[in-house]
Amino acid sequence: MEQNLLFEAKNIEDAVALAKHELGFDGGELPYTVLEGEKSGPFPWSSEKVKIEVPPLQVIRTLGIVKSLVQKAGVAAEYEVVSGISQHVINIDSEDRGLLIGFQGATLEAVQYLTNIIYNKQYEEKCRVIIDIGGYRQEKHSQLIEQAAGLIEKVRLTGERARMANVNSYDRRSIHLLVSEHDDLISYSEGDDRKKDIFIAPKPDSEA
Repeated sequence: MEQNLLFEAKNIEDAVALAKHELGFDGGELPYTVLEGEKSGPFPWSSEKVKIEVPPLQVIRTLGIVKSLVQKAGVAAEYEVVSGISQHVINIDSEDRGLLIGFQGATLEAVQYLTNIIYNKQYEEKCRVIIDIGGYRQEKHSQLIEQAAGLIEKVRLTGERARMANVNSYDRRSIHLLVSEHDDLISYSEGDDRKKDIFIAPKPDSEA
């Protein structure tokens, strides 16, 4: 995954202009985070420089697609890009978050799916970000991980496999990773849709 980029100039306006020029970005508002200014010299009257942190161009383009989809739904919203070690998350906050989330997160999943489809049709380079709305996805993810941990203990106790239904790809990866920490268990997915069932089961004796 590409890392965030740093740009430094005498002021925010110049730093943003520099970032746009370096990225070849002409799509309007550029998302950025202002880091602490740094003195250019050792004296109190030394001029300050401003450093900003900007997401990779692919993430900025993805953000533009997300904004377009949300605006077409007639919903006012604010956006934040949160970068981690292994992923970028576009978090949407809105008074109409329930409308954007939909029943059991169906609308949220559709927004993320459409964003990736549109992006991959418009640009050659691949980019995949996670889209969240008001922390809904992260909360559900935490609940699923907790549920998976409980099922792991149940499977180890009873020796019978357990099933988690309709799990998206992002959550499946985390659950498979969690199960892989146990040498006596295996996990696998079944289903043809974007959401699949995960099964957690004892590892066969022949593989132990």
